[in-house]
Amino acid sequence: MRTQLAEFIMLPPLQPEYDTNGDLARQVYFNAALMNERSGLTNDNGELEAQQSVVRIVLFPLVVKKGNDVGEGDDEVVVCPAQVLIARPGKDKRVSRMTSGDRMSIDATKSVHSMAPSSMMDVSNMI
Repeated sequence: MRTQLAEFIMLPPLQPEYDTNGDLARQVYFNAALMNERSGLTNDNGELEAQQSVVRIVLFPLVVKKGNDVGEGDDEVVVCPAQVLIARPGKDKRVSRMTSGDRMSIDATKSVHSMAPSSMMDVSNMI
């Protein structure tokens, strides 16, 4: 049986830093050789690097193989690039509020279940 003598290292890329308001305080720019953008909104990582896109969050760290199969040398090969999301310019922060079930009903004095037609409540319709 053969064993892998190379060293595998998980290296997180530089993490962006945030201030108390949640805004970026220190920016990390996208590097196409070491990172992969995971939002699905872009197809070309090279384009993101050329635009100096800012990394918003790191989802999975960078995995690097150091050395060859027999553990010799200092060659470093990216096995799995860091999975990141980038900050999209021009998008405002949105606050979304969930409406509770009683506010979604037509009449707030009735529950959603009491508004079901009686034919739906027939026992023969039950699974």
